[in-house]
Amino acid sequence: MLAFSHFVEDKLKVEDGKVDATSIVKEVKRLCLNEATATMILVHALFKPDTATTVAMNRRELLRRFCYRNPKCQRHLLGALEQVFMSGDFGFVRGDNPQAPAIFKSLYDQDIVEEDVLREWARQPSHKFVTKNENKLVRI
Repeated sequence: MLAFSHFVEDKLKVEDGKVDATSIVKEVKRLCLNEATATMILVHALFKPDTATTVAMNRRELLRRFCYRNPKCQRHLLGALEQVFMSGDFGFVRGDNPQAPAIFKSLYDQDIVEEDVLREWARQPSHKFVTKNENKLVRI
């Protein structure tokens, strides 16, 4: 997993933030990573406070490669977003981040996360990715 994380971060640096989805998919297959794990690593690498609201639009094809018709990957994407939000850079420590609803809406609008998965995630908090108290801060 660490090798894939370094691969993605290096690609982002070298290619000025433009990552070819095909090379990412090939690396996931080469490292024998499952798609859910790869999705989580991608979220941690792509979603930064200054560009978070545009990631779904700009990285649509890359995220869809892993999440299209794959509810497990979609749930892992949402869980990884919870982790990223709670890392402290996004302001959720105080519980006030206007970016979160816009990010979730963008993921839905770009057909990265399906409505059923998003509704289930919002309805039933899980402590798999963050604590239940942190979970309440992120929920829409």
